[in-house]
Amino acid sequence: MKHFMIFVLGISLLFINFSFAGDQDGTNDQTLMAHHVGVAAGFVTGYGLSYRHWKSNGHGYQITIAPYLDQSSTYLSLGITGLKTIHIASFANLFAYYGLHFNYSKDKDDYDNMVSEQTILIVGGGPGFEMHYGPISLDLMFGLAGRYSGKNDYGIQITIETGLYYSFDMIKLVED
Repeated sequence: MKHFMIFVLGISLLFINFSFAGDQDGTNDQTLMAHHVGVAAGFVTGYGLSYRHWKSNGHGYQITIAPYLDQSSTYLSLGITGLKTIHIASFANLFAYYGLHFNYSKDKDDYDNMVSEQTILIVGGGPGFEMHYGPISLDLMFGLAGRYSGKNDYGIQITIETGLYYSFDMIKLVED
């Protein structure tokens, strides 16, 4: 558990450094939509409502959240993802992503008064493609992820991620 938490902390610090890097001066005639709102689903990126922001230096981040609460259930999916543009074409972009997905659920059975609770942490990344149709974009991503949900419940898996976004606010990319 200690090694896993150190790994998660390291990925988180890398995310902060990578995704929130300041804009830099330079020249490049490539453009990219800066703000995206929509829905996303994936093991690493999380699932639910999503906001994505690209900076002019090609770095970006995505936040995805799906909370749910009623009398007998609590559920939260929260994904934080770092993004880096690799190549921009007229109809699609190639990028790299890595992220952390926190998934929490708690259910209470009123019949026998049993409570089940589970927390899952997923860390991973890989390549992704963003295809544009005017202001609408469709993302397809795949990669590897490590999953941890308890002392003897962990593993590595292949992931597939997707997102559907409405995009606005065009920006011009500059060289790093």
